[in-house]
Amino acid sequence: MVLKNLRYTVLFVLILVMIPIGFTQDIGIQEDEKLLVWVAEAQRPGRQGAQNPGELLWIDSQGNFEPFMVLPPQTTHVMTCGRTSSLSPDGESLAFYAGADIGTLHILRGTDSLFVVDTDFHAMGCTGNGTFEFFPDSSQFAYIDYAPGSLDGAYGEGILRIYNNTTFEQIRQFELATAFDVEGSGLTYIRFFTNDRGEAVEAAVILWDGESDREVATLFSETDCAYNNANVKLLPDGNIIAIMGHRCSTGDTRTNWQYYVISPENRTATQITQSPQVGRFFAFSRTNSILSSPDGSTSYFTVPDGITNHTVALMSVEMGNMIMTPVLDQNTIMPRYTNNPYASENHPSIQSADGAWLGAVQNTADNEATLSLIDMSQPGLPPIELNAGSRGDQIVELEFTPDNSRAIYVAGGDNGDDNSLWGVDLVTGNNFRIRRGQYGWGVISPDGGRIAVMNWMPTENNQPPYATLVIVDIESTQETLLFNGGEVVNGDLTGVRFALPITWRR
Repeated sequence: MVLKNLRYTVLFVLILVMIPIGFTQDIGIQEDEKLLVWVAEAQRPGRQGAQNPGELLWIDSQGNFEPFMVLPPQTTHVMTCGRTSSLSPDGESLAFYAGADIGTLHILRGTDSLFVVDTDFHAMGCTGNGTFEFFPDSSQFAYIDYAPGSLDGAYGEGILRIYNNTTFEQIRQFELATAFDVEGSGLTYIRFFTNDRGEAVEAAVILWDGESDREVATLFSETDCAYNNANVKLLPDGNIIAIMGHRCSTGDTRTNWQYYVISPENRTATQITQSPQVGRFFAFSRTNSILSSPDGSTSYFTVPDGITNHTVALMSVEMGNMIMTPVLDQNTIMPRYTNNPYASENHPSIQSADGAWLGAVQNTADNEATLSLIDMSQPGLPPIELNAGSRGDQIVELEFTPDNSRAIYVAGGDNGDDNSLWGVDLVTGNNFRIRRGQYGWGVISPDGGRIAVMNWMPTENNQPPYATLVIVDIESTQETLLFNGGEVVNGDLTGVRFALPITWRR
């Protein structure tokens, strides 16, 4: 069921058993800002009780916790719809999800206006890399409403829904969409058509200009072959890139990726190249992703590497001469739907909000993690490569500042082990340690000068660490405690809770 133009007025009495902090100084949240956190009685996200998954609370500049939303029973995920795509370009609207496999898609305006878009929404629609997108002028948004069970097949598909971002009226819907992309005021998507055996043997590339839709190209599989995945990218010049997964039941039965450039004006589709890949596509994993430099001169795409169901190789293509170059050969982590999104291996690669940089997180079979920062406008430049530390260390968190000038990341141990908060100047390539700690997930302030981040506190007597929430000033490195998720009394840990930062709003 989709609810239209519905605004929440959250009325409830919330009693929290928290460890009081008692602020007497600037806590790092400005007067016009609030920090949204998920609070629950558990040692860490992913371990909250099914019947009491907690609530969403605002923290204001005085350190007050304000009730916002009680989460429904069975909630396992609270997440924004993509790391950067969840925020509208004008900064006013944030898309986030709360639920289990199925839950609710919300749009948050400011800090007090909450709208329900869809109450029967699959969490896959918020995994990122093209599952949810705002239009560049922030007037509309689109997402794929995945069909039940579609993620168990060769490819995911569902209803592509387009909404007005002011009235929250649904503008259009398109059936059986498997991938889509937004550019300017236009939208393109791919729909598969199947034979009598249910195999996808035909792919329609359809362009919607805001008023009408037309099929600009049709791709046909070869004899005894079928498509098993697809993604699409609408470039600034109006051309379209499509990456197709293609597999045959006779002859060479490996999956091949196929790279097409489509001209809507001429209604032509040109296959530039194809190649067999080591791994297979999974419907619940964004291993078939297409990214682009801001001016569209260079495209990037990923293909499965066969090592895990969510790691890929990364390729670049110069659109002027169609020269294709390997960028990262394997082990690059991509978004996926999982029952445990808060595990350390699920910190995927992300793109900066302006599309100029890609932060590619890699983790090898030998458990050696690396962060590669790629200037997407200059594919010939080598990436800025940063090691996580010793074998077994992780890239625990990665964020770009809102002005896209820095990358902020956590590298080192996870789950309460020692690590460090780092910054990278994307102009000079200089990286600098901000502070040592036992950090986890975090969100950047609107001005890019602070990060709200979980910090684990070690305990004695073989008890697990407990979570705190702190704000770290990136320049001064000063750390301020916002939330204490436990207390040790007579050697025993009590009052265990976590506060996971969701978004920082102005």
